[in-house]
Amino acid sequence: MRAKLIVANAFLASWLLLTNCRSTPTAAPLPPSGELRLLFYSTRQGGGWYSMRSDGSDVRSLRFTSLPAGYQLVGLSWLSDLKAFVVILADAQNQEDLFLADRDGRIQQRLTIGAKGAGDVDYSPVTQQFAFVCQGQELDICIVGLDGQPFRNLTLYPSRDGQPRWSPDGRRILFVSTRSIVPGLWTIRPDGKEFVQLGQVEAPQGSPAWSPDGRRIVFESQRDGNWELYVMDADGKNPVNITLHPADDQLPKWSPDGLRILFKSMRDGGVDLYVMRPDGTELVNLTQTPTQAELNFIWSPDGTRVYYSASNGQDNELFVVNLDGHGRTNLTNNPADDVDPQWFESEP
Repeated sequence: MRAKLIVANAFLASWLLLTNCRSTPTAAPLPPSGELRLLFYSTRQGGGWYSMRSDGSDVRSLRFTSLPAGYQLVGLSWLSDLKAFVVILADAQNQEDLFLADRDGRIQQRLTIGAKGAGDVDYSPVTQQFAFVCQGQELDICIVGLDGQPFRNLTLYPSRDGQPRWSPDGRRILFVSTRSIVPGLWTIRPDGKEFVQLGQVEAPQGSPAWSPDGRRIVFESQRDGNWELYVMDADGKNPVNITLHPADDQLPKWSPDGLRILFKSMRDGGVDLYVMRPDGTELVNLTQTPTQAELNFIWSPDGTRVYYSASNGQDNELFVVNLDGHGRTNLTNNPADDVDPQWFESEP
């Protein structure tokens, strides 16, 4: 399973806001060896990470009790391939690095030293490497493996590079860059060679995602005056606007089987979640709650439901809904804020 996480680093956050990056992993987890549970962050009991069954039952806390002295946890994501968490820890100077931790929260391996801003992490099980945003001249794309070797800066350019996404075959890394002034889409090989710009940068672009088969890329762009979703070939050719609506459409996520795209839109007067086919047909409003703001959202592993966080007017709760827009259920029902859902395997 590829994993991605975003870190609360002020400099990094400004770049992520620029490109509207609020997405979570779209790849389906491997068949679990343990129970597949929903992991989320909650402000209950002072704040921390919790897991629960997909129906909202059996809530358990996850405590990271063996952090190195002087470090605090600022981000994490579960890796099914490694049966481990990749976590971001920050020291007293807010310098961030990557670590691996087991499912009980014990730190097992330090991956980077001196990465400074180790954010927006994506893991390739093919290459067994992590691509992430680091701080070089500005913001760069770096990679590091599991072999203990130092991380490498692939882009090292006076621009802001972000949102790295490994291709399913591990041969290229897709990312967003301001090296052409306006944020555009680029790819690079993991050895740092063959920078390729995907199409012409006419307006800001962001939130790119490979289709599960690696043949297409979905992304958001303002080339038509507002945020629209486009699908193009993996080489940047044949971009097609698949939303064609005056409202903003953003943060696309492929379904595990590649047959649908999940996204958020303002088209009904407020923020709602929608699904459609990759050609823009069969549009369904899943949430139909324009007065609420849907935040983080993910597919279920089998692609039949969508899990997301949203405000109920007082706090943020976690919800699940079927692909026809029915069966919307509040899973948390807690006065605390519950956000950032992702999948996690407990012990067999």
